[in-house]
Amino acid sequence: MRSIAFIDTEVEPNSRRILDIGSVKGDGSSFHSTSVADFIKFLHGSKYVCGHNIFNHDLKYIHHAIHAAEISDLNAIDTLFLSPLLFPTKPYHALLKDDKLQTDDTNNPLNDSIKAKDLFFDEVSAFQQTSNTLKQIFYYLLKDKKEFYAAVANKSLLSVFPTGGGKSITFQVPALMSGINSRGLTVVISPLQSLMKDQVDNLEKLGITDAVTINGLLDPIERAKSFERVEDGSASILYISPESLRSRTIERLLLGRNVVRFVIDEAHCFSSWGQDFRVDYLYIGDFIKSLQKKKNIEDGIPVSCFTATAKQKVIEDIRDYFKEKLSLDLEVYSSSASRTNLRYNVIEKEGEEEKYNTVRNLIEEKNCPTIIYVSRTKRAYSLAQRLTEDGYQAKPYHGQMEKKEKTENQDAFIRGKLQIMVATSAFGMGVDKKDVGMVIHYDISDSL
Repeated sequence: MRSIAFIDTEVEPNSRRILDIGSVKGDGSSFHSTSVADFIKFLHGSKYVCGHNIFNHDLKYIHHAIHAAEISDLNAIDTLFLSPLLFPTKPYHALLKDDKLQTDDTNNPLNDSIKAKDLFFDEVSAFQQTSNTLKQIFYYLLKDKKEFYAAVANKSLLSVFPTGGGKSITFQVPALMSGINSRGLTVVISPLQSLMKDQVDNLEKLGITDAVTINGLLDPIERAKSFERVEDGSASILYISPESLRSRTIERLLLGRNVVRFVIDEAHCFSSWGQDFRVDYLYIGDFIKSLQKKKNIEDGIPVSCFTATAKQKVIEDIRDYFKEKLSLDLEVYSSSASRTNLRYNVIEKEGEEEKYNTVRNLIEEKNCPTIIYVSRTKRAYSLAQRLTEDGYQAKPYHGQMEKKEKTENQDAFIRGKLQIMVATSAFGMGVDKKDVGMVIHYDISDSL
């Protein structure tokens, strides 16, 4: 095994200057220095170089040294891509966060190259224990591939799909693939706590436990469990609010994972021309830029933006924002906003009593799960209470509500124990309840 040199480097991200090089060979001889010339001498006689995540990192900086040592580009081995094949039930058994090797020693390239060597020999042992049939399958499927994992194109995009148009599946499926194949974490940013909880719950109903959320609805134990699952790599989708990005704790959490994509829901919130402009959205680009710099990511983390409806000016604002902040060109995918299954009615009424009686008649006539939107917190309580007194199952929901009451009311509505939700816009329109038959805007919106 002397013909394999296991390598690792430490590089200054801005100047691309090599700060430290470590290497060890199969016979135990080692190298630890900043001298590239001495590194080339150490490599001479080796036929292969091997390391962890060297395709995406180390080889970019030391390819000239590899060539000078007369080692072919084809003879580079990356342990990162072998693990998912050979240890499918726990492919990252020897790894820490962000594709770094686990080590109890001081973090330096020599220690990391030794860990890469140990992992590689574990992988060789696992390969030798597989059946000949499986070895042949690996060979024929992967012989022409530089890296051994499935991937989707790392494009950044803006998708304009109507509510219920299937936005979630377009990012959830690639996120689950990345979680399996490269231990990637997809970060989904949403302004609606109810939607985050709803999506995580729906995935769990399907037996998919890869998604977690960190938001104000969680009690301390639930919050700690979500952090633990992101940290240990068992979560591949994380739902958070844009405000959370200002948290140092969240930043440290994401620095410890291989973030493969940011998904931004309700993307019209970027634009002052959108109906729900939120200033916290304007910090998202700064956060991603800072994260990329701290993690030394050269190619940039792709971004997917989703919105149900967006005027041309809103689309331009979103694209301009990401072009300016992150030099990303968002490809636009837009479907028709026409919804043949929906009917809209405006019913003019004078006075509160007439308006309430009309709502009650509609509820009686339709007899279906109903969302009633109001503009004020106080109205959510008073209207829900009056409907309840009149014999209807109604509960309030608003942004300032205690998290226990929020969760209980949302769960009751989703599970069919509650027929009417009287809510402010904090409830959102993205809650996945397929039998909602009527949505009433009891108050005129502040903005058309």
